[in-house]
Amino acid sequence: MENISMILQSFGYTVGEVDKPLLSFIKTTVENSIKIRANLKEIPKELESVVEKRVIGEFLASKLSNGGLENSNINFEPIVKSIQEGKVNITYETESQDKTKLLATYCGMLIAYGEPEIIAFRKLRW
Repeated sequence: MENISMILQSFGYTVGEVDKPLLSFIKTTVENSIKIRANLKEIPKELESVVEKRVIGEFLASKLSNGGLENSNINFEPIVKSIQEGKVNITYETESQDKTKLLATYCGMLIAYGEPEIIAFRKLRW
C-alpha cells in the first residue's frame, strides 16, 4: 500500500487517512479480480505492479467521478498521439484538452493495464 501512496504522491495527489479505506477496498477488489481471471490462489510477485497500477487507476477514476480531484495538483504531460519507429518520430497531442478528459483517459489505461501479464500466469481449471 505504501508504493501506491508514493506513486499517487508523485502525480501530485497526497493520500490522507480518509483515502486509506477506499484504497484498501479497491486493492482487495483488484486482487480478487486478478485471482479469478487467472485462477490463482495468491498474487505472484511479478503481478504486484499490475495490481498497483490498476488500484491507482480505479482510485483516481473513483475520485474523479465524485469530484474529489477538483482541487488537486495532478499534472499530466502531453499525451503521445503517434509514434513512428523508422527514423523515430513522436507526435504529441497538442489540442487543448481539459484536465478531466486527460485524467479519465489515463485512468482507463491504468485500469486495463497488464492483461498480457495476467494471461501469462493463468492456470487451467479442471
